[in-house]
Order: sequence, then structure tokens, then C-alpha cells
Amino acid sequence: MNNYLIVTTKDSTGTFIDYIKLKYVESFSISGDGERIVVTMRSGRQHFISNKFSTCEQNTQTVPWEELPRIISNG
Repeated sequence: MNNYLIVTTKDSTGTFIDYIKLKYVESFSISGDGERIVVTMRSGRQHFISNKFSTCEQNTQTVPWEELPRIISNG
């Protein structure tokens, strides 16, 4: 099993791909409306995952939005 998420974000500024190594996640939070997840890494870097603009993959399969908190927390 891969221990990272591939997050592809497409918005008006372009396309960005982030690789999030799950074993280095320090914490994460879900915004009040449930449309955004902020992942804080041990290095202090933050990844912003948006339900509207981002897609996430693990093991070459797209991860449903509802499953992301479980996957991140079980890292």
C-alpha cells in the first residue's frame, strides 16, 4: 500500500500536483462548511485540499471526498 496521497488541484491559476506522505502528517482540520481540508506536515508546510478544485488518488484510484479524513488520520 502506498503511504502517500497525490492531490491534483486545478483552478484559475493553473494545475498543481502535491504528494502528501501520510507518515509525516502532523495534523489536519476540516473547514466549517466541510469543503476544505488543511493538512499540516511535521515540517510546517500546509496542504490545502478543496472539494471543488482538487482530486485525490491513492494506489492509482481516486479517493472519494468522504474517505479523505479517514485515510489521512490512519496514515
